[in-house]
Amino acid sequence: MSTVQEDGGICMRENDCFQHTHCPQGFLCSGQGKCVKPVISIKNEYEDDADVQLFSKTGWNTSMHKLTLFDSIPDFATVNCMCSFRNWYHYENTTAGNKAEINMILVRDKLIHHTDQARAQTLQDLQF
Repeated sequence: MSTVQEDGGICMRENDCFQHTHCPQGFLCSGQGKCVKPVISIKNEYEDDADVQLFSKTGWNTSMHKLTLFDSIPDFATVNCMCSFRNWYHYENTTAGNKAEINMILVRDKLIHHTDQARAQTLQDLQF
């Protein structure tokens, strides 16, 4: 969004807008040139349920604690390789050569060499 405010250059009726700065506090300029209260609307047209998370610097008065499906999984970030390069490397090594199907990667038991292990082990041996 441009921070430059322009007040001219096009023909406008009174109470019309073409920039958010033309609107009063708490309103935004719509695609139809009218100042409106902003609304976020999400329509899921996919065949499965979807989880949506929104972030805001201000204006949110509800606690975000335990709002997501994964908040009750204590090692969610670790097991999804979000904590270190080593975890990412292990994940890539484990899932290499497997295609994602229906949002999941099916990995059959195979020999894997983890960087923190002296020898390669099967996924079953590693208790995955």
